[in-house]
Amino acid sequence: MCDARLWRGAVAALTVPVLYMCGSEDTLCPPERHRKWAQITPDAQFTEIPGAGHMLPLEAPQDFAETLKTWLNNNKEEFA
Repeated sequence: MCDARLWRGAVAALTVPVLYMCGSEDTLCPPERHRKWAQITPDAQFTEIPGAGHMLPLEAPQDFAETLKTWLNNNKEEFA
């Protein structure tokens, strides 16, 4: 399900900034897969949250919120 090969065409066609964020301990969709997605997605950023698993908003709410807030502020012109 988290295989970048299955989504390569779709993510390569994106025309908006993308944030891939995952926990370093995510076993359902590991950081390596998020990195691959970010590599094939134009204008993508990858952020890994140390010590968190698959449920970032529950496991690391402060890190999740701060990362998302910073990314949104850095890309606000794209979404205006």
